[in-house]
Amino acid sequence: RYAEMKTVFEAGRRRYPTDPRMLIFLGHALAATGEKVRAAETFDAAVRLAGTKNGLTAEKNKAAAEAAEAAKKKLAGK
Repeated sequence: RYAEMKTVFEAGRRRYPTDPRMLIFLGHALAATGEKVRAAETFDAAVRLAGTKNGLTAEKNKAAAEAAEAAKKKLAGK
């Protein structure tokens, strides 16, 4: 199930390369399949992307950055 999610969100990332939410979804799928280092890197990339002009509103970018930070902390067990 999670391997399939990973494939779906990798495709979503390619289709929507400026949307940090795709990285968050992909990061969750990576974490669920045991790829914790790559998941953390993906959450970091989502935070960076949320800080750019990417077509999302400031509110959506803020929410994405907060979600990515929270997911990374959870992944680290904090």
